[in-house]
Order: sequence, then C-alpha cells, then structure tokens
Amino acid sequence: MASKLLLVDGHSILNRAFYGMPDLTNSEGLHTNAVIGFLNIFFKLLDEENPDYVVVAFDTSAPTFRHNIFKEYKGTRKPMPAELHEQVPLLKEVLDTMGVRRYEEPGLEADDILGTLAKRAESQGMIVTLVSGDRDLLQIASDNILIANPKTKGGQTTVERYHTQEVIDEWGVTPEKFVELKALMGDSSDNIPGVPKVGPKTAKELMQTYGSIAGIYEHVEEITKNAIRESLKANKESCDLSYTLALIKTDADFELPWDSAKRVNYLNENAYKEYKRLGFKRLLSKFSQEVVDKAFASVGESGNTNAVDAAFNAASNEASNAADPNGIASNGEAIKGAALDGVSFDKASAGAADTSNLNTKSSSTGNIEEAGDNQDEIIINLLKQVPQQIEAISVTSFDEAEDIIRKAKEYAAGNNDRFIGYSVIEDSKDPDDFIGLGISYENGKAYFLRHTEKFTLEYAGKVLEDLSKDCRLTTFDIKNTYHLFTPYEIDHKKEKGDFDILIGAYLLNPLKDDYTPEDIAGEHLGRMMRSYKERFGKSSLKELIEVPQQMTLDLGIPMPADDDSAKKSSKKSKKALEPQILPEDALKQIVEYAAEIANTSLLAAPIIEKKLANTKMLDLMNDIEMPLSFVLYSMEKEGIICRRDALKEYGDQLTGRIAELERNIYKEAGEEFNINSPKQLGVILFEKLGYEGGKKTKTGYSTSADVLDKLAPEHPFVKDILEYRALTKLKSTYADGLADYIESDNRIHTVFNQTITATGRISSSEPNLQNIPMRTELGRAIRKVFVPKDGYVFADADYSQVELRILADMCADEGLLEDYRSGKDIHRATASKVFHTPFEEVTDTQRRNAKAVNFGIVYGISVFGLANDLGISREEAKGYMEEYFKTYPGVKAYQEASVAYAKDHGYSITTFGRRRPIPELRESNFMRRQFGERVAMNAPIQGTAADIMKVAMIRVFMRLRKENLKSRLILQIHDELLIETAPDEVDVVKSLLTEEMQKAADLKVPLIAECSVGSDWFEAK
Repeated sequence: MASKLLLVDGHSILNRAFYGMPDLTNSEGLHTNAVIGFLNIFFKLLDEENPDYVVVAFDTSAPTFRHNIFKEYKGTRKPMPAELHEQVPLLKEVLDTMGVRRYEEPGLEADDILGTLAKRAESQGMIVTLVSGDRDLLQIASDNILIANPKTKGGQTTVERYHTQEVIDEWGVTPEKFVELKALMGDSSDNIPGVPKVGPKTAKELMQTYGSIAGIYEHVEEITKNAIRESLKANKESCDLSYTLALIKTDADFELPWDSAKRVNYLNENAYKEYKRLGFKRLLSKFSQEVVDKAFASVGESGNTNAVDAAFNAASNEASNAADPNGIASNGEAIKGAALDGVSFDKASAGAADTSNLNTKSSSTGNIEEAGDNQDEIIINLLKQVPQQIEAISVTSFDEAEDIIRKAKEYAAGNNDRFIGYSVIEDSKDPDDFIGLGISYENGKAYFLRHTEKFTLEYAGKVLEDLSKDCRLTTFDIKNTYHLFTPYEIDHKKEKGDFDILIGAYLLNPLKDDYTPEDIAGEHLGRMMRSYKERFGKSSLKELIEVPQQMTLDLGIPMPADDDSAKKSSKKSKKALEPQILPEDALKQIVEYAAEIANTSLLAAPIIEKKLANTKMLDLMNDIEMPLSFVLYSMEKEGIICRRDALKEYGDQLTGRIAELERNIYKEAGEEFNINSPKQLGVILFEKLGYEGGKKTKTGYSTSADVLDKLAPEHPFVKDILEYRALTKLKSTYADGLADYIESDNRIHTVFNQTITATGRISSSEPNLQNIPMRTELGRAIRKVFVPKDGYVFADADYSQVELRILADMCADEGLLEDYRSGKDIHRATASKVFHTPFEEVTDTQRRNAKAVNFGIVYGISVFGLANDLGISREEAKGYMEEYFKTYPGVKAYQEASVAYAKDHGYSITTFGRRRPIPELRESNFMRRQFGERVAMNAPIQGTAADIMKVAMIRVFMRLRKENLKSRLILQIHDELLIETAPDEVDVVKSLLTEEMQKAADLKVPLIAECSVGSDWFEAK
C-alpha cells in the first residue's frame, strides 16, 4: 500500500483559523484562537487522512525571487493583525513540542516548499494531501495529490477537496492550466496584475475556447469583445509576468529526508505539558491517560524555569502603573477608611505572609516583606522553590492526625502572619459526604486527614477554627468551606486574616471565564496539576466512595449499621458499583488531589498576595473581598422563603394571560403558527401582514427584540408578541423554574458569585435572583412569592442613582455636583439645562430623554445608540449629547481621561483600586477598540458602584452581628439590600441599613439609600 504524505500550509491555515474562531486569550494574555483553530483542523485531517508523513511549511520574512522580479508583489496586503502575528511563533513552538516536522526556507514561499514536496512525493509513489486556504495550489492537484481547502466558521470546520476532476468541474481547466487562468485574471491578494478587464468568468471562457494563453494570443484578433481584445494585446507583458509570479515551483533545491517527517505520536508528554501551560483545556481530552501519567511522572522535583517565567509574567503587573488616572481614584483613602469605620476587620499590612520558616527540604523561601524594591526578584525566588511534585500522606489514625495538627499549631504559634494551606474534600455540605481534610504547612508536603469515626466534619471544623486564631488559613474557594468554621477575624481583632487564592487570582485577572486550582497552580506557581476531570472523569467523589465494603473501609469511612437504612443506602447507586466508575487508584487520587490543593494554596497565597500589593489591590482584597466572602456565605445559608402555593398561583395567572395572547395573535395573523419560531414569525410579520422594516438573513427574517420594539408603537399585534415572549420567559424561568430550587426549609438558597464579573459586581446562580424582573407590573409581581418567616417583615433599601453620583464625584463637574447637592430631581435638572427650559416647565418627555442621556453617558453610549433608545434621529441625538457635554464639560473631560489612562496602562481602575484589564483597546479591529473605549469610560463607575455595595454589605452585616440582632441580611440585587427583620427590630434595622449604606463611601455628593418595609418582597420594594 502506498505511503501517504500530509502537507500543511502553516500561515494559510493559521490565518483561516484566526478569522474563523472567536477571540481567545490565555492566562498569560496571549491570543490563542488561531493556534487552537489550527490544531482543530490539524487533528481533523490526521483522523481523516491517516498520513504516514507530515510536514507543515511556513513563509519567511525574507524576500523571494518573485519580489526580485516584481517589487510590488504582495504589496497590497494589509499588515497581519497583531493578535494573529503573535500566534505565529506560538504555533511553531507548539508544533515543535508535538514533534511535527515543520520547514521554512529563506527565498522560498511555503507554496514552493509544498509544491516541491508534493511532486517529489508523487514521483516516489506516495499519495499526497496538501492543505491550504490558498487556491493557487490547485495547480498542483492531480489524481495522487489532493488539495484540501478548509473553511472555518464559528469554530466549525469543513474541508473542500480537489483532485484533477474537481478542479476541472469548478474552474473549467486542468490543474496544469489553472496557473494560466490566474495569469489572465490576476490576484489582488498577491498583487498579481493579470490582464485588465479580464475577470474570472472571461478568463474561464477564453481558456475553454482557446486552451491556453498561447492559444488565446494566436487567435487574439478573433475575440469579438473590443475591450477584452485590446486589453490582451496591450498587456501581453503583464500576462507573462503574472504567469511567472503565479507559477509555483515544484523543483526547489532543498533537502528534507522523509524520515524526519515520519508521523509520530503528536499527543506526547511534552505536548501535554505545553497544552496545559497554554490553557488549551478542551484539547487536553485528546491525550491518553498513559501519556498524562507519564507527563506528571516526568516532572522533576524542582520547578521548571520556563514555567516559572510564564507564571510570573502571567499575573505580575508593573507597580509603576498603579498611579491614579487624573484624579479618578481620588477618594480611595476616604472610602477605605469608611469601609472599616466601626467594623472589627483590621486594615491589613501591604506585605505578604512570612514564609521564611517553611520546613522545606531545600533552602528557605525567604521573607517577602524584607524585599524592599526587589519585589519581583523575591517572587521569582519563591517560584524557583516550588516543587513540581509533592509528598501526599494519607492519615487514618486519629492519634497521627492529632500529632499533625499539633505540629501545625506549633508552626503557627506566635506567627499569626504565617499561612497554612488546607482543602476540604466532600461532595456536599452533608456531614455524611465529608471525605477528609487536606492540610499543608511544609513546602512540598501535605497530609490528608481522612474522615473516620473520630475525625468528623465537626472535628475538622474545630481544627480549622483553632488554627485560624494563630495563623492565616488559605485555600481555594474559602466561601465553600465556611460551613466548617467561622474565621477568627470575623469577631476578633487580627492583624492579617485568612486568604482565598481563588479571589486573589480573580482580582489579578478578572477577565477569565473560570478559575480552577490547577489554573492557579500553573499561572502563579509554574506547577502542573491534574484537574478534577483528569483524575476522576465525570464521576463524583461520592460515586467513587460508594463502593463495596472493603473499599469503604480503605477510605476510612465507617460503614452504616446493618439495618433497613443501610440496605436502602446500598441500593442508592448501582452505577457506583460498576468497575469503570471506580478507578483502581481512587483513594490515591483523592489523597493527591486534596494534598495538591492544600500545598498549592500554601505556596500560591504569599505570591498572589505580593502581586496584589504590587498592583495596589491588597487593601481591596483584605478589607473588602475576604470579609465579603463570609457575608455571602451567611446570606446563602439563610436563604429566602419562597411560597410554593403563591408561585403556583402566579404560574396559573401567567398561563391564563399567555393563552389569551395566543388567541389574539392567531386571530390577527389569520392562522395558527409557532410563535416561538423566528422563521415562522418573520413570514407572518413581513410577508403575510406586510409590515415594513424586515431584515432578511440566511435563516429568514430577523425578529429580535430591537426589530420588534421599533414596530410595536404602530402595531398592537407586535406588542402582543413582545408581551407573549416576556410572559413565557417569566413562566419557564420563575413560575416553573424557581420551584425546583425550594428546599425542605421552604427557602431558596441562591449561590452568590464573587469571581464572575469583570467589573466586580456580585452575581447569583442556582437560581439567578439578580434578574428578577422589574420593568412590568406582572414581572414585578413575582416578588410577592418571596416572604419573611412568620412574624417577621422585610426591610428593603436601595441606592438612588448610585452610578450617576459616582460619575459626578469622579468628573468633579461643578454644575453636576451642584445639581446633586441641591437635592433636585437630577433628570429634571438635566433636562432644564440641556433643553433650556425652566425647571418647573420641564415636560415628562424632556425628563425621560434627559434620563436616557444621563444613564447612557455612564455606559459610554454612542449617538447611534441614543437615537435607537429614544426613537429619534441621529441628528437629534447628536444635538442632545452635544448640549449635555456643553452643560457638564467635566463629564467629557473625565471620559477622555479614562480612555487615555486605560490606553496607557492597559486597564481601568476604580476608586478602590480594582483593575479591569481592557485588551480590546490594543486590538486591530475598530469595533473592538470602540467597545474597549466604552468599557474604559464605564468600568471605573460600575466597578466603584460594585465596591461601594460590597462595603455596605459588610457594614450592615457586621452591625447586625455586633449588636446581636435577630434580623438577617439575606439578599443583594444590584443596588438593593434585603433584610429579614424581627418585628421588634424594625426601627433599628431601618436606621442601620440606610446609615451603613450611606456611609459606605465618602463622595463629593451624598450617597442616598431609601428604605421601606413590607410583609413580602413586592410590598417592601
């Protein structure tokens, strides 16, 4: 059987992948979409073609012979986008680690290398597949040489394939004659001139009629079209030059032994390490378990220098870039002081933890606080001490566990700035699902204290609570471990508190979609760590330990008594007994996983803390984010009562109205159709009913909200459709969806997410209560199903126009400051000035327009956006904005300063020092840069609002706790706080709620919080 050769045009396929994949960056800030897209195509081709030999060819920057004969060759090409350019060396590095043979030669284009190798292989009896996005290579096609042209769109790749016949079918000429076709019609992408007036259609007709360029010129006088005939006669030299430029060399002089291109296992250990380092998570699943195991086994005991450099560069920012943007963060100290006023959290020092006495096998890790100006050097030195492999010790003896805990306390005693890393391994907060506690206080060593009859969840919590008094506990996602213990600093003074490496990593890079222990290990320690999925697959830990008795005993988990409950338990999960669910080394994997998280937390905490200090975000971490984590845990634990009966009634009400709307819609349409089908709805609206404004796409007419919103004022039918959409979403999301989240205590315990949004805002999930509707009466009615416990009421307070007040503070525009200080309705005051109307005579329409401008300015709205929002012309919207900026010139100055600062530094900054990276400002795409400018204007405002709310939550929570009140903070939504209030505490809660919210920041204008009380959330709001 003939050998098969796969040839790949490196630059061409990388370019195709870049434009076919969404923009992606990894933790180091490198753009990776083109490389990932290239690899997707590459692996697809390997599967389909199954080649014996593989070569990837690249162009070089050196001029080729074509440039020597025509200096303007490829002269019209735009420069490669920076986001793509940086991925060329990255792809080459990745291919090298995989062991893929790549080749480039100064003076030759990749096409010449590929053409030569293809014809050379064909002459030696090989079958060839040549992969390129360049149609020039169709001239190389033959019965033995396949030209594969990949097309990537939306991350999906298809391949068009050409042998000799396919070229003839599509172009009407043989592959050998395709170069003549190109010589005639030219190629604007390569700046090959061709013959003027001869396009693809004419060129094909001429070639099919006369067979060749020579034949065309032999019969040129027979050509009936004067313009074509005269152009051919006048441009013979251009045609000949174009032929020379377009002709791919198939006899280039270079040596490439086939043995060097022999296909090997490209999914090898080195490739795995590189994919892991670069964050190619989805591609990691391609590696075999054997390769993964070997990759980890091959990692030495000392850190890898390249990994250390990558880890340092990934998250470390220049301390010199921390200056405030033209006074944008001028109130930082005042607000930080306000955040701690009357609260037991002490302001932490800017230094990182003392790690000088870590019991390392090698030298000391050093004391960061003594570093002075050598901060970066200290971090690098710490990174070099990080071992790639750690000693994970499983402990089942209670006496041995006690001895380890004693040693940990001795290590921490009198050194309350020392870190001890820990991990809690469980499947839920049910004590029966507690598996064990990981603990690490030595470099390169960690213990897993297994769940036994004596070492219970309660005992593990007591251990952590005791350690919290004398040291700084650190882990990944500390909020999910607070059910074990209360950190000492919550109720007592402590110089430095506990530390969450998840939150720290988030602050350093808030743009990531996800954060995992292995990500943090790689980014901040240069350590390779197996992910949960790599260790346990799709199985839960509970499935791994719900196994026959012997395995259960090996894990140190007591068997239940031999009674009915035990029998029921044994039947609970037949799947867990299946051999494929239970890895032979399940216990070993659990122990290693717990140990790695604990040790990674121990070593990453001081490094992340130092990076936070370098970026001036350590106060933000210590004073706000860490105490907030306990506040959020407490709110999740409390939950909010949701009445099932009221929820059902609400659903029934929606069902009735939805049915009524359906009848109205079908009657107006004259037929029944699927209202939820955009395609069917589009036909009804724009064809049957003949409404104007239809925008037809490949899949039919667009029926998006913005399209329907424009039609609704003139067409009641469209209003019904919009209401139908809103109500069906309400029913599915809330009336039906919320019921699944009501637990046995009749409460919904939503999860508050602290590390999701780039601006720092808190979000919620399971379910998302942040999106509770407010715009429509029926939407707001959902709040009636949320009630306090018997005898209690809800106290609800929210900020009034907090983002606009922050804008006034940041821009310091005297006119805007005066409007707020006067206590006037800000939107009416704005309308009065912008529309030159006496305050008392401002109409409702003018006020509404002014409100749209006010809030639009906060979000960096464009003239086009404002025109759409208000349904006015662009000229009118432009006039509104120009008048606004004339009225409040400080706002425009603030926006310009914010954008300039972000362009200079690469990030925006809030009053509290929170950074929001804005890589879009440096992208080549104009629309992306414009988006970046809007972010630069808005992020400092929105981020500061988020920080103020967090400070307010801490202050309110601590007041309730310190005054030993029965009332509890249970919910936060955007600018709103909700307290389940005891009947005898209503007045004090209303007072402290508004007081602490208004004291959360010291702005140039007053912060206003308005509080109300009600028997349910609807009434309270």
